[in-house]
Amino acid sequence: MSQMGVAQLYQKQTAIMKFKTLHLSLIFCSFIFLASCGGDGEESTPTPETITVPAVRNVVIDDETDNGNSSDISIQFIKAFDETDIKEYWVVLVKASQSGSLALEQLLVLPAGNFQAVATTGSNQSFFLDAGLNDSDGAPITEGNEYVALVVSVSTDDENTISSISPISNEIELGVFSIKISYMGNMGVVISDGTKQVIIDGLHANVTGWYQASTSSLNALITGTAPWGNSDIAMTTHNHGDHFSPSTTNAFLSSNSDALYIAPPPARSGVSNTAAISQINPGFLESVIVEHNGIEVEVLSIRHFDQFGNDFSGVINYAYIVNIGGKKVMHVGDAFYENNNYSAFNLGAKNIDVLIIPTFGDLFSSSNRNVVTSFISPDNIIAAHLQTTTSLAGVSAIYPNAVIFTKSTDFRRY
Repeated sequence: MSQMGVAQLYQKQTAIMKFKTLHLSLIFCSFIFLASCGGDGEESTPTPETITVPAVRNVVIDDETDNGNSSDISIQFIKAFDETDIKEYWVVLVKASQSGSLALEQLLVLPAGNFQAVATTGSNQSFFLDAGLNDSDGAPITEGNEYVALVVSVSTDDENTISSISPISNEIELGVFSIKISYMGNMGVVISDGTKQVIIDGLHANVTGWYQASTSSLNALITGTAPWGNSDIAMTTHNHGDHFSPSTTNAFLSSNSDALYIAPPPARSGVSNTAAISQINPGFLESVIVEHNGIEVEVLSIRHFDQFGNDFSGVINYAYIVNIGGKKVMHVGDAFYENNNYSAFNLGAKNIDVLIIPTFGDLFSSSNRNVVTSFISPDNIIAAHLQTTTSLAGVSAIYPNAVIFTKSTDFRRY
């Protein structure tokens, strides 16, 4: 073959190769285009992402009236942070014994009457339940039963949104009650009968390692604003910082001009409003009675416990028995669990309805429990002043029927 023939053949083969390459490229591009368009040559719509609507927070229930049905119960919660895809809220009351057994799927098929629907408002919610509401089992809500509440954020009908459940609320027993005891932090409590209100160890400083008061709750207590209102008496058991803060006490007395302040002498020295201070000074293992605004308080001087390798025997520690709302509530401060600390007061004859005791370290033991039951014999016990490392199961093992306070604004009615 001549050189001209070879050149012509080479040019022909090269042209064929270029055509095949171009053809394959076009096929490959067409395949990619069709795949991206759903395979039919038309542009497809991406599948929307499924979202779970946000849940509400801080569900709080309370028994505030005496109708004997669900209308006694008030509900409060912080709204979901975004209500755009929420159709409404469902409030469901569940027997406390079943609080962990209900799944979202079960809640969403509850019949009408076993939940209360609440419209979204863009604001946090506070309301009373309707009369005649049933619990999640379909049983009427009645006195003598213990309940918790759940709030379901019910999503819109859009198939791409999923409903959600709130954390479980506090537990209440529906009934007729005289007083409400609320927790601040450390050993601090607020006791109210709906008209009168007292504070014991609630005007304290927060200390790391202990269950603490929330800033908002403490500020509301100081100023006498919701949910607290004005207090008639503030009491301090002793002058340790986890029970007493001079600056907080001064701020409280400035905002509550009619309040009386009761405390041992060392916890009075930092208080500037001397006109508000009770000047009582019982001797060791002695008691005195104080009355203010229709509230009677017995002040008992008892020994402080020894802990952490420290000898606290020189600390003046007051215990208080408050007669309010027809109930007697005893708060022992940091009391030492020994027979002599209690036997001098004949406490078993005083019919103590509620006893508030410190429970951490080696303070909760069978021997200390025997001191409590033998010399005080209260109807109810509240375990407070826990370290964050305290075993709650250990406390319950010693005091199986006690209410354990760990969260600021926890409460119990009696």
